[in-house]
Amino acid sequence: MWSGIGYAVGAMSVGLGLSGVVYHLDSQFFYERTLRSLTYAAPFAAPLAYTGIGMLLLLNRMERADSPEWARWILFLALGGFGGNFVLSLTDHAENGFFHWTEWIPVASSALAVSFLTLIFFVPLTFRYLKACTAVMLLQAVIGAAGFVFHLTADLDGISLSFFQNIVNGAPPFAPLLLPNLMVLALIGLWGIRGEAAGG
Repeated sequence: MWSGIGYAVGAMSVGLGLSGVVYHLDSQFFYERTLRSLTYAAPFAAPLAYTGIGMLLLLNRMERADSPEWARWILFLALGGFGGNFVLSLTDHAENGFFHWTEWIPVASSALAVSFLTLIFFVPLTFRYLKACTAVMLLQAVIGAAGFVFHLTADLDGISLSFFQNIVNGAPPFAPLLLPNLMVLALIGLWGIRGEAAGG
């Protein structure tokens, strides 16, 4: 019974995330179909977090946690998360016109994470590469923590007298913490495939 409930919750989460993307895009993009409609619309990629969590739930019921396939699927989901974060940080900061140069940092770091995680599926694994990939993932945690501070500072200095309103309408302080969360997921996957790595 619990297995069936898990499958059902996972499938509903995937469906909720995909329908959320369509709903957010419908807010403006399907009417104007311009770059501006992407940067000034509701964050269309954000609901995909539900899809990722649902897929993770389904994966844990379909693959053994000690199998290399499970670890590679974990890395694939982390790759998707970093890809989504790239899109979100690019479009959300474009709304601000990249007013501060620091707004480019999560765009570049997410692109770097996507590049490193993508290579895992196409090149022979070595310990040297896994160490470099681990370093790139740890960097994501540092950038996410810095982003939290930047966003929180921006909200404290926001145009509204209400801190709550600055959080709702300004920089979301918890959004950058997606990077450390994805880092943990990726490190779990990297640990799972360490046995496949060749020396060097």
